[in-house]
Amino acid sequence: MSSAARPGIRLPDRLADRARDVLEGRTPPVAPRDAATVMLLRPVPGASGTDAGLQVYMLRRRPSMAFVFPGGSVDARDAEIEVGWAGPDALEWGRRIDAPADLARALVCAAVRETFEECGVLLAGPTADTVVADTRGEDWEADRAALLERSVSLAGLLRRRGLVLRSDLLRPWSRWVTPVTEERGPARRPARQGRQRRGR
Repeated sequence: MSSAARPGIRLPDRLADRARDVLEGRTPPVAPRDAATVMLLRPVPGASGTDAGLQVYMLRRRPSMAFVFPGGSVDARDAEIEVGWAGPDALEWGRRIDAPADLARALVCAAVRETFEECGVLLAGPTADTVVADTRGEDWEADRAALLERSVSLAGLLRRRGLVLRSDLLRPWSRWVTPVTEERGPARRPARQGRQRRGR
């Protein structure tokens, strides 16, 4: 479908005013940040052992917000290379999401870290084929708090607990690239390119 044939999207007035200010040079655009979002999915058992569909985990960060998926921006420490790792390596993730290996590693680590910080699900285990089944104890809450306040990195937490990150539990879904605006010109539409990691 050509861009001329696409139906217009009605933006809320405040958002439309902000977009107009950016496009017309009155307001600088916000710098894009690398980030990862995770969709946690699990099969719903049906009759006679068959799957009846999928359950999707969502959370509400604040009462004023709609439900969202876990995720957030890459922290500089997500790029630490000394992290125990099981599953596709950074080079393979880079190929899957069309990104340099170091960025791919940081995005996968951010996805795992943010999921643990926000909902207590840790996509890691003591071996390449296990996962931590229960993170409800006070010690785990202390680890979540340390990650949130940035006093420990994901790599440091995994090392201390003798765990490996399970990148094989993640599947790429999509990669969204912030559109580039031309000076005093129209904004390009967001491109769905490559892949971004979303969990299962």
